[in-house]
This record gives sequence, structure tokens and C-alpha cells, in this order.
Amino acid sequence: MTIEKKDEVVKGEDEQLTRTTYVHIFDTPASQDSATTSAVLEDVAKDLLAELHHKAIKFHFWSDNAGCYKSSNTIITLHQQLGNNLISYDFCESQDGKGPCDRKSSHIKSSIKRYINEGNDVLSAKQMKQAIDFKQCAGSTYKVKVVDVVIDVEKSAAVKPIPAISSYHNFQFSKDGVTVWKAYGIGKGRQD
Repeated sequence: MTIEKKDEVVKGEDEQLTRTTYVHIFDTPASQDSATTSAVLEDVAKDLLAELHHKAIKFHFWSDNAGCYKSSNTIITLHQQLGNNLISYDFCESQDGKGPCDRKSSHIKSSIKRYINEGNDVLSAKQMKQAIDFKQCAGSTYKVKVVDVVIDVEKSAAVKPIPAISSYHNFQFSKDGVTVWKAYGIGKGRQD
């Protein structure tokens, strides 16, 4: 089983910020590559669009600098799939910025341990979902899915690489394409 976590903060109709942690549990082993990562990010974004019932939502993704996030495939796939809803994707230094997800992971692991200590088994992805859903921590909202990895190899193979992608930290999306910067807002950026 593989677990992928995303932590989202959304402003609700009452203008209050709400936090929801999305948990994707893969029933079979899955590599944490760009195709899997972009599929999870796309699923979270589309779930939010469906849940909030309107298309006026704009996404600004932010993540650490890990290769599975910072790849041409991830950037281009998200731009193609989310269209005008995706405004930017910014990267911090490697291993930085994962604090919220790491904290939620520890809560989830504690929930699973508590579930097991109460005499339940957790031997499959489905049982892991049951353990997380059984008793969610106070003040936490988790959306848990058990998923299979289905990657369109032809689609990911057709992505044109962004030259020197590892040197850029800020990606802004428009109808004309992607503009990239090495440092936030310095200069005009480079358009690909």
C-alpha cells in the first residue's frame, strides 16, 4: 500500500478558512513519480471543484522541490487538465514546506494505531480507510480514497520537457502557456 497526502486550505462561503486533508491510499504498490503525483493533484482539484459547485475556483499549488512534483510532466499535465483554474505552482527548497502534511500524517498514524489497539485489523487499503474514517481527530477533516493507479503512458510521453526546470521555482499559467521564474516576481520571466 502507498499513501499520498495533500493538505488544502479553502475559504468557504462564510469567508472562514477551512482545512481538509486529502488522503489517497493505493491498493497496490505505486511509485511516487510525476504521473502519479499529477494524477493525485488533479483528483484533489477536481474534487474541490465538484464540492464547491462552481468554476470560479483558482488554484495556487505550492510544494517542496522533490522531483516527482517539479517535472515537466507534472506542470504540463496539470495545466492541460485544470485549464484556467490553475494560476500558479510555486516550489520551496527541498524538504521544506511539508510540515502541515507531516503533522496530519502523524494524526492519521495515531488513528490507525488506536483502531488496531481496539481489536481491529488493518491489512489492506480498504481497512486502512476504515481505520482513518472510524475516529477522525477533533478539528480535522480527512477525505480518504482507496485508488488504483491508472496512468496514460502515451499522454505522459508526449510532454515536451521544460529546459532547465530544476533552476525555476515559480510557474505561472495563462492561456498563452507557462511563464517561469528563478525567483518570485524578479524580471519578466521566461515563457515556454
